[in-house]
Amino acid sequence: MTPVSCTKMIATVSPLTDDEETLKGFITEGIRIFRINFSHGTTEEHAKTIANLRKVSKEMGVVITICLDTRGPELRIEIANTSEIPMKKGENVTFMNVRKPSGVFLGIEDFTEITPGSKIYLDDGMMGIEVIETTKNKCVGMVLNTHRLKNNKKVCFPGTVFKNSISIKKDKEDIQFGIENDIDIIFASFVNNKEEVEELRKWVHNKDIKIYSKIETLRGYHNIDEIIEASDGIVIARGDLCVELNYNEMFSAQKIISEKCLKANKPFICATQMLETMINNVKPSRAEITDIGNAVLDRCDGLMLSGETAVGEHPVLVVEHLRNIISNAERFYYEKARVNFKCPLIQPRSQNTCVIIRSSSEKAIDIIYRRQFVIPVFIVSDDEKFLRRVNLYRGLIPHLTKETSILYVINEIKDLHAFERIYYVEMNANHAVQRIEVF
Repeated sequence: MTPVSCTKMIATVSPLTDDEETLKGFITEGIRIFRINFSHGTTEEHAKTIANLRKVSKEMGVVITICLDTRGPELRIEIANTSEIPMKKGENVTFMNVRKPSGVFLGIEDFTEITPGSKIYLDDGMMGIEVIETTKNKCVGMVLNTHRLKNNKKVCFPGTVFKNSISIKKDKEDIQFGIENDIDIIFASFVNNKEEVEELRKWVHNKDIKIYSKIETLRGYHNIDEIIEASDGIVIARGDLCVELNYNEMFSAQKIISEKCLKANKPFICATQMLETMINNVKPSRAEITDIGNAVLDRCDGLMLSGETAVGEHPVLVVEHLRNIISNAERFYYEKARVNFKCPLIQPRSQNTCVIIRSSSEKAIDIIYRRQFVIPVFIVSDDEKFLRRVNLYRGLIPHLTKETSILYVINEIKDLHAFERIYYVEMNANHAVQRIEVF
């Protein structure tokens, strides 16, 4: 029996985890959405990952969605001749904007844009540095806590926007690569306002590719309403956002963004450190379990795994744990939400129930999504590209078939997932409910 959850799981894949065996493991555990992080790797590696995903999904007969995560105007360090540097509290560290055989490179054109006394955070805030002095080509800071600084880690300057920090050329090249390789979703990094989303749409020139804006800066958080309106979806990127905000405000910020997305009927994804401890361990922490459960209760459309599935020691096991935690949370949510179910014509008596609708219409999907079903809704279509976009909506499960007999499709889904009761909903040309049958 194939596992079915309303809350979607997103796995980040890398050259370490894009082999066919691991990808089959991901799909078996219920992953249908895959993220490729273009902050790392080469186009050759990304092309191989996409080819492997297409091959494995076709062999297994499932519809998958491939997401391109742009680098955006992020800054990363480069350490010469070594993979990491042990840093001790109180030591000084020097950043340079010219690559040298020794030292830490940081691609900022003019370091005098950084104010002495301000803070720099690296590795998702795990290491802090206080700026002591700057020149045009050099920045010296004092290490605030002991940490092993690894190569290619992100650098965050809370509240600072550099004049030349937008990596437009690389993002355009990556997006063009994505278009040529038929990707489905763009996760746009470090979005600050609606104008950046509108500019990105001009680059894409393809209405089939959806744009999800990642909220990970203070400006993006303050402009959240206009960004939600301009975007197809939102990613709550808690790593950098937590560094830009006061750490104590991260909980309320996540709740506020979630509520705004729900009100606007825009899908949203919760990302960063969902199961971080499982990069090295075989069990999640108690805090991670309740974090995932709370995201499910907030009606998150998807939960994103990053390093856990990209570089972790137990990538498939991580997905198994995530699926089980989601399943437990959804059982609790079902009992809580059933009395307030927003579709009076369908009143499921048990969670082991689903809805089946045949449609290839974006407008119909929008109407169905607004109903906020608490049980899975299978969207039946012969249009694979359309179904790949459906994948990211909470509760909507794509089912690809060329079979014209709906009775055959109903029995196929019933047998595949062992549902006790199925509601078949027929919609008319205006996307209104025309007929409901119970099987």
